[in-house]
Amino acid sequence: MEKVNIFIVEDEAIVAKDLSNTLDDLGYSVSGVASTGPDAIRETSKLSPDLVLMDIVLKGPMDGIETASHIFKQKGTPVIFLTAYSDDTILRRARITEPYGYIVKPYNKKELHSAIEIARYKHTMENRLKESEEKYRNLVELANDGVVLVLNDIIEYANPRFSQLCGCPNERLLGSRFSIYINPSYNHKPENRYGFQNWNGIRTYETILCNHNGHTTPIEINAGNVTCRNQQADLLIIRDITDRKRLEEQIVKTEKLESIGILAGGIAHDFNNLLTAILGNASLALEKLQPDENLHKLLSKVQEASIKANVLTQKLITFSNGGNPIKKTTSIIEIIKETVDIALSGTNVSHEYSIPEDLWPVEIDKKQIAQVIYNITVNAKESMPEGGLITVRTQNVLPAEQEKDLLNGSKYINISIQDQGMGISKENMKNIFDPYFSTKQRGAYKGTGLGLSICHSIMKKHGGTITVESEKDKGSIFNIYIPAATRS
Repeated sequence: MEKVNIFIVEDEAIVAKDLSNTLDDLGYSVSGVASTGPDAIRETSKLSPDLVLMDIVLKGPMDGIETASHIFKQKGTPVIFLTAYSDDTILRRARITEPYGYIVKPYNKKELHSAIEIARYKHTMENRLKESEEKYRNLVELANDGVVLVLNDIIEYANPRFSQLCGCPNERLLGSRFSIYINPSYNHKPENRYGFQNWNGIRTYETILCNHNGHTTPIEINAGNVTCRNQQADLLIIRDITDRKRLEEQIVKTEKLESIGILAGGIAHDFNNLLTAILGNASLALEKLQPDENLHKLLSKVQEASIKANVLTQKLITFSNGGNPIKKTTSIIEIIKETVDIALSGTNVSHEYSIPEDLWPVEIDKKQIAQVIYNITVNAKESMPEGGLITVRTQNVLPAEQEKDLLNGSKYINISIQDQGMGISKENMKNIFDPYFSTKQRGAYKGTGLGLSICHSIMKKHGGTITVESEKDKGSIFNIYIPAATRS
């Protein structure tokens, strides 16, 4: 077992020698001896002893108390004071340095041994406590969740993550009321109160956090009871669940689209059978009539309306599971340019491209992807009745660059279609991919409310997705993500 190294600070040589011999008899190792404060500070800094025996009264510019203070601050080395004095003033000064013990001269071997072992044990326990505190402090300070201690609605402690969520510095949070950061519409509900003073265990619930900038964040709170200053307080673990809520909305939307798709597909197939009969009979009847007859004109309108109805039926079939894509590996660059050019031909809307030459190939159904690009481009054009600019950008998207919960980690290409139009209101943003939702006038070609729903369905069947960023009167950006082909 390694010996404990002890440094002696004593200005009387005989006493220092006696101490050294006694320590040697007790099995300790004396790493050095100093007779003045400055020498002791210098030598202990070099030798790093496990413990220092310090005479309170030393000759020279520094007494033992001042020397002990320097040594403890320097490396945290524990100090035991040796003194022949029990003066209250001296003892009060000595206590400030937080000594690990006192030995009154003359001492005996047993007292010396006991004082050293007690000091060593105390120092070891304090170090373990500091290490434990440091470990848990780091866990809390570096946590990705907010951690808050609340006593009677007053914030006693908040970690950096909670400060970040609230948008204000930690010193401003401390002492403020926790309830002001919770959306008032949630505060009055018993199940949404942050406090659980009368409940045992941990409770979990969701609410809305309001920061100093007026921004709101959906959060989940795990709350439990702890003791703070002999009172029951709340320890809250606060998690930002924005991504989870977005994912839940996507799941609900997908399930709703799938349900409507199944219904729409069944109706579309049955309706298509009826249209086939109507078109067939109308065509046969038209063959037996002269073009100038009134009945011929009426049947021509029936035929024309049936053809339009057939186009709508095909959209419904595409929206349903019946419109599965027939994929081929291809470059999408020409499809983008041809489709956008056709959609904007003869309009007062100009367009520009930003397409890299090294854009990855994709495995797609050309007609279906062209339909997605066409629908979004036409929507962009219609949002700018006075004219404007549509910008089409593409890029390769690596897994590290992807938004969390949006893509699955494979390689994608991104097609971004940006307009300068009227934008989409917050109220309509959550519904734009819903079937039959439209802000346009209803009609056979305009405002059926199926365009973006079909785009969403097509992208899902291609293993991709479509998102939108928009503000009222500030234009819109539709982002299409298509998986890159795994083989050329």
